Amino acid sequence: MAKTPHKSTTAASPPASTPTASAGHSPEDAYRPTALDIFELSAQLGPATQDEVDLLIARHSFAELVDIGNDFATARATRDALRILGVAAAFLQHAPASDQGLVDLSLDVVRIGAWAAAEDARANEKLTGATASERTSAASAEAEAQRVLTQARAERRKLADTVRAVAQSTSVDVAVTHALAPAAHGAARTSPDASLELLLQQARALLASKDPAVKRRAALYRLTPARLDGAAALAKAASQAATVVGAPKVVVTQEKVDWWDGATLTILQTVVRAFQGARETHPGVPRVEFVSLRKRAGASDAGGDPIGGGGEPKGGVVT
Repeated sequence: MAKTPHKSTTAASPPASTPTASAGHSPEDAYRPTALDIFELSAQLGPATQDEVDLLIARHSFAELVDIGNDFATARATRDALRILGVAAAFLQHAPASDQGLVDLSLDVVRIGAWAAAEDARANEKLTGATASERTSAASAEAEAQRVLTQARAERRKLADTVRAVAQSTSVDVAVTHALAPAAHGAARTSPDASLELLLQQARALLASKDPAVKRRAALYRLTPARLDGAAALAKAASQAATVVGAPKVVVTQEKVDWWDGATLTILQTVVRAFQGARETHPGVPRVEFVSLRKRAGASDAGGDPIGGGGEPKGGVVT
């Protein structure tokens, strides 16, 4: 029978365990997430580490997680992660302590899950070309670095010939040979910029020489302060270019994205089950469930494993 106006105005206040819930409102309304995307949620909860993720998914091998993750699109896991972890975080941050204690996991599990989901989404963006401009920029930077190093090698050969011609000295010839092949003579640095710097030392010494014959040969072979300044600038540019060319390349593969998908779903499963168990004890605990991945989570209400089986595989070649 419907409530009379008298009953509705004298009804007791909502239980303390759901402070913002009221008649006609579910616990889910009381703990709606405020983050607009998974990156914002992860930022709100704080960073995690790969070791922390591994701690929560230790029962699965790398291959098992890849197989799990290959069965669905990353975007589905991202959508469910934002909703599930957002509600879970709000509850574990704002619900009364007595209610929080009904859920058998800590806020740290949610934090780690949000970080894993954000890493998953980020890896997928890189793989699918959302950061194509970044890859183009990196390729351009490497091409420019290679050009600078090629120019430095050419200048090294030219300056070596000039120094020999100006010096007309056996001892300088030996020093030039060492500069051109520093690795063969035990030098710690063997890059083109290191060779140029060694040659510049010899060239500057020749320019500072008081020997009239050396001064005349320097003029004949165009060994000038301006040329040495240009070579020094090129040596500095080559040093920077070497760090670009030698930097390790971070490659995101489909297999790695699938692994993150599987890891994220595994952690979400843990959170969903913990909240389901708590809700059976107290209806004030918000309902936390899969939506985008409902087919894979269908068995979780009965305590089964929501991971794997059914759905549409991503397809494609795993590299």
